[in-house]
Amino acid sequence: MRPLIRIAGLSVHLDFTWIAAFALISWSLTGGAGPRLTPHPSIGGDWRHAMTILALLFVSVLLHEVFQALVAHQNGAGVRGIRLHPIGGEPELDREPPAPGADFLIGAIGPLMSFVLAALAYGLGQLMRDAPGVVVLTGYLFAINLLIGLVNLVPAPPLDGGRMLRAMLWWWSGRRAWATRWALRAGLAFAAVLLVIGLVRLVRGEVIGGLWFALVALVLYRAGRSGAVVPTRPARVRRDVAARAA
Repeated sequence: MRPLIRIAGLSVHLDFTWIAAFALISWSLTGGAGPRLTPHPSIGGDWRHAMTILALLFVSVLLHEVFQALVAHQNGAGVRGIRLHPIGGEPELDREPPAPGADFLIGAIGPLMSFVLAALAYGLGQLMRDAPGVVVLTGYLFAINLLIGLVNLVPAPPLDGGRMLRAMLWWWSGRRAWATRWALRAGLAFAAVLLVIGLVRLVRGEVIGGLWFALVALVLYRAGRSGAVVPTRPARVRRDVAARAA
């Protein structure tokens, strides 16, 4: 599949779950959720509003992942591309980080980048308090990046917390393959928990919230089944690790 864009030598692909994210954002806005970019809501305005939020989400996730990929290159990991999810990204690796310390740093730098972006957005919003449109945009940027940073601390691949968990298990055991299997299993376990939470919320009538939980569960499940924290070349190794994690 051809990449959507190339940036800093990386091929960037979009996961199909972005379609679901756009649908959920649009649905939320038609229900009146969130501050408006314009004072008079309308159907057309809601669609433009949803596209704006989706664009902010895309840029935030892209910056998070590109910065992380650059740090990975500096620490001995080969990253040739990124598959972006609405909650983060899945790196396409040619080679593993050489040591658990480097692996942990690669995982930690992503959430840190998101928290820095959130702080910058908050600061800009405070400086531009007399411009309501800018305040709304920076408010969304702050919330989006804060949420991306917090979600990516969850210890489940392909989230950055999953890589940090793998790094800690690798450091503790001295066995990278064993650590990878257990990190993937943790991701599958978190996916199951989130799916149950989503179903409970759906039963209680909290449809949008329930579907968001289900969407995150789907991302974690697919990553756990595909072996998201191991190199994508050769593909057979990636499939074998994922199969042993099941």
